[in-house]
Amino acid sequence: MALPVRKKQFELDGAKFTIAPLTYDEMEEYSRRVKETNEKRIALKLEDDQPIPEDMRKEMRLNAFYLICRGLNNAGAEPEITPAILSAEIDDVLGAALATEILQFNGLKVPSGIELANRLRSPEGETPASS
Repeated sequence: MALPVRKKQFELDGAKFTIAPLTYDEMEEYSRRVKETNEKRIALKLEDDQPIPEDMRKEMRLNAFYLICRGLNNAGAEPEITPAILSAEIDDVLGAALATEILQFNGLKVPSGIELANRLRSPEGETPASS
């Protein structure tokens, strides 16, 4: 017998989603991925005003896609959501907001979706504008 899954609705600018938290195993995998990415980023020894390199931003985005796919698929998304679908159908603001909402549903405190989106979409050589 499969256990019931906690689910909740999330809406941003008219886009409606049903999300679920990640399982313990999925959170362990997500944490491992994020830790590995953060260790690589720290090894770069970037100054505060230096942009995150493109390959590192792509790795960060893949980590976010792992999280979002699990959060949507655990809620029963049909068809199953993949990183390719996310890449083709969402923007950075929606992706960051979904990731934030899923992490918060897992009981974690995280930066706002806008803060995360600004970090991911800032091209090399540019610093995101503050609001």
